[in-house]
Amino acid sequence: MHSVKQIEESGAGQPVLLLVEEGASSEYASHLCRTPPDGCRVILLSLTETDSNQLAEEVIRFMDTAAIKQATLIGFANAGAVAQHVTIAYQKRIRRLIIVDSPTRAQMTTWEKCLSWLEHILPLGLPFRSVSQGFDGRSFLQRVRCPALVLFTPEASSFIKSQAQLERDLLATAWLSVIKSLEEFSVLLLEFLEIPAKRPQKNRA
Repeated sequence: MHSVKQIEESGAGQPVLLLVEEGASSEYASHLCRTPPDGCRVILLSLTETDSNQLAEEVIRFMDTAAIKQATLIGFANAGAVAQHVTIAYQKRIRRLIIVDSPTRAQMTTWEKCLSWLEHILPLGLPFRSVSQGFDGRSFLQRVRCPALVLFTPEASSFIKSQAQLERDLLATAWLSVIKSLEEFSVLLLEFLEIPAKRPQKNRA
């Protein structure tokens, strides 16, 4: 049984993979599928709940099957943590990374959120790996060199907003912005896609 399933495809040009959780809905992902940016082949992928390593491998396997050498990844909510994992583990395959309302660690329970808060305020070094063995981008995001765009919506929780700030701080070449409408999302995306993928960019708020 495949953990990564193609749901929809539209447009033609440079590949843009949208990652969403199975059963979850994202108006921004749906909007991109309905109105793909000019020069973009937009592919919507649904991810089932399973090991993050397996999901990352299956995303790359999908790219191989679809003859996609490099792609821009857009991850929504918990699927954004998987997008981070893919980008870190397979950097040569990812041209740009975009995450929307995404934590650094997928499937986070209330207990895990408390741990993240403690790790943030206490000088204990690395995350509590003995408590949660799932992928956590905090220890690895500084390795990412492709352009990255970190987005959050006004409806995002205070925890997700703090995660977005943390992701921006850890990523070497990242932008941080709040998106308030589908139209604003499209404009930001078009601007971001014009950034040369091979040239490092500086952080900006």
